[in-house]
Amino acid sequence: MKLFLFIVLIFNIFHNVESSCYSFTNYNLLGKLFQTNTTTKACQNNVDKCSYVSLNIPGLVIGSFSGCLQEIGIIFGRIAGRRLDVNDIFGQIYIPNTDSIDMKLVCQRSTLGNGSHVIETITGDGIFFVHCYNQGEIYDNPLVRFDPPAKSADSVTCFNGIKLINCLEGYCGAFELSYIDQVRYVQISSIFQLCPNDLFNQMYVNSQFSSVKKVEGLHDDLPNAGNACVKKLGKQTLSKNGSLSYFWYVNCLVPNNSNFPKLEQIPDLMLYTSTTTQLTTTTKGISSIVDHTFISLYVITILKSIF
Repeated sequence: MKLFLFIVLIFNIFHNVESSCYSFTNYNLLGKLFQTNTTTKACQNNVDKCSYVSLNIPGLVIGSFSGCLQEIGIIFGRIAGRRLDVNDIFGQIYIPNTDSIDMKLVCQRSTLGNGSHVIETITGDGIFFVHCYNQGEIYDNPLVRFDPPAKSADSVTCFNGIKLINCLEGYCGAFELSYIDQVRYVQISSIFQLCPNDLFNQMYVNSQFSSVKKVEGLHDDLPNAGNACVKKLGKQTLSKNGSLSYFWYVNCLVPNNSNFPKLEQIPDLMLYTSTTTQLTTTTKGISSIVDHTFISLYVITILKSIF
């Protein structure tokens, strides 16, 4: 009898190992660190694979996590859902009713099931690595591992043009965009003062306007503004190209003594429409420009574009 119970115990232990994955999280999402110790978790069935994901998407997430496919799909979906551009990239493998990524489909695709993949985002190129493996196996020496900061960012107080707001990412952002509508032939200008992630979402929304896509070079140039914000820089670009002229300005920084990102004077782009000069683009770097005396609107749209 004792021998029988011992055999049953050994079988149960073996079965649990075979039907489980090693689970952990170690990633920073929008300034907050999510970190758990490595444990063994039983999966819904013994057919699904385990999955390890490591990714670095500027301004959104950096780090790694591993576990059963359903668990990883939920984490991945939670991350992708925070940024409109990233959510659109993974839209074909997104499961709406569970707000998760279809990791079974990811594992079935060779380019995603075991390798690195580069995605173009509004903040520059992002990289994610996925490795799918059988339950009961140990994957403790990954080919790619992005390490997050050791702790969460300190939240900061920012100014959105109307009131003070709390930004968990640890820094504030300001963004200005101006271009000439190719249909109505009028200058469109917008100003945004937001927490960084909200700013990136606004950048992406604007990049999808048909009026923006008709301005040569502008759509492809906006990720440079997003990337500058991630790096907490000030930067502006003025492209003089007749009716295709455009201007953008970004300034993102950690506020100091209630000093917030300064806004720039938006140039009159219509001045360049009467010239036939060759396309010239001037980009100027701006370091830590701050001003706490200005008062501006949260979002100013001089002429709302049609899209």
